Amino acid sequence: MNHVSAKSWLLLVALPLAAGMGCDLGPPAGENTPPPKASTGPPPIATEPVMVQENASVDLTKKGQAAAKLEPGVISTPARAYLRVPDRVILDNITYAVKLYKAEHGDFPKSQEQFMQDIIAFNQIKLPELPQDSKYVYNPATGELMIEHPQ
Repeated sequence: MNHVSAKSWLLLVALPLAAGMGCDLGPPAGENTPPPKASTGPPPIATEPVMVQENASVDLTKKGQAAAKLEPGVISTPARAYLRVPDRVILDNITYAVKLYKAEHGDFPKSQEQFMQDIIAFNQIKLPELPQDSKYVYNPATGELMIEHPQ
């Protein structure tokens, strides 16, 4: 006859005892688990992001946002400036062109289409690239170029 070692005997006796003494091994085989609760309200509605308009600035352009992600350092600080300066010059040129337009015509362009034609196209300005979810919007009341982006 085989003799059962002390360790094997302990495992054979201890595991069933541990299962019956409060160790949660899941529901017993024959018991039903309660069904999941049905949602009581309407299904969630996918909402569009809230769009905000801000004055056009380098911080909202694609290169400006890339520059903002760089940590300050010996190499990265000049790289940040290198990324931001061209867009800053373009936005300053647009502001200057709008002031010249107002001086010549007595008022700001009346619509975004007129702004794009008389300011951007006339002065051969290539607008800085924006992130995919942003767009340029002209405010005829103030004569400012705005950037509309999600909040």
